Amino acid sequence: MSALFEECLSHKMLNVLALKTNEVNSKMDQIYSYTAFPHFQMVQKRLSDVRIYFEPQIKNLYGYNIIVFPDNVLPRAVIHTDAQGHRQVTGYLSNILENFAKNLNASLSFCCLMQTEIIPDETISKLLENGSVHLAASVQSPSFVLFEIRNTNTIEISKCDECVVAYVDDETGQTSTSSISSIR
Repeated sequence: MSALFEECLSHKMLNVLALKTNEVNSKMDQIYSYTAFPHFQMVQKRLSDVRIYFEPQIKNLYGYNIIVFPDNVLPRAVIHTDAQGHRQVTGYLSNILENFAKNLNASLSFCCLMQTEIIPDETISKLLENGSVHLAASVQSPSFVLFEIRNTNTIEISKCDECVVAYVDDETGQTSTSSISSIR
């Protein structure tokens, strides 16, 4: 089951549950999940003891480094050189993101500080998609967002029409998955 959860984590899935049936009476009595921060750890509980199904994953990121891509657009997130010759990012989005990281007990690093030009939305979107960066200090135009919305990995949970169910064979450890549509 650990391998299944690690696969889920590799796809950035944080809220995952597995229920296990008791072999004696065929009732579900164990629930499994995992925490991702500060490192991967499986969690097993008796179903009768569970009050909160999903472990709070992002309340405390334990210093996890969030990589941010600044778009270099004034006044959002502008790259400049300070008096000591160090590249810095300033602007209202950089301040918001620094507060965001502080509240989650995370660290924040800005990548691509050597750029001097404004970066197109398409480039930023590709960096986010391939995982090179976690967040963009950027504001995208509504027309670009509407065009790209079908390619996003972000789904509001209340709008989710599908659920993936994985079955794990206790003897072999093999998994099989099926998709359930319209779970509302």
